[in-house]
Amino acid sequence: MALQRYWYVDNGQGGRTRLAIVEKSNSSVTKETITSNYTSVSEVKDIRIYAIDSPDDYTIDNLTSEKKEIPLRYHEGLVYKVIANGYKDPRNQKMDVAQYFDKEYEIILKKAKKQARSNMQINGFVKQVSY
Repeated sequence: MALQRYWYVDNGQGGRTRLAIVEKSNSSVTKETITSNYTSVSEVKDIRIYAIDSPDDYTIDNLTSEKKEIPLRYHEGLVYKVIANGYKDPRNQKMDVAQYFDKEYEIILKKAKKQARSNMQINGFVKQVSY
């Protein structure tokens, strides 16, 4: 009988999502009071996963956590965009102020895109020195 392999996504501790690959075995396995016919794979091979990942919604907790998806120097740009959207709201609409904060946001966005295109490479040179 050919091996039957399956995969599933597990929402683990700490909000981390994990991918698990298992295979069906002929005998049942008991681990910590759970009995199952599925075990870890018996042989290891390379796998390639094609996926689209998007960040979580930004909250105060996300921005202050250890795992930052946006570098700290660009957080001010997010604040500018939120302030601009607040001034575009009909209840307290001030388009000239909204345009100012939109412009500040665009300046920071331009810097961020420039850095992203550079792939975090820092240019430098070697200077010859005689001792």
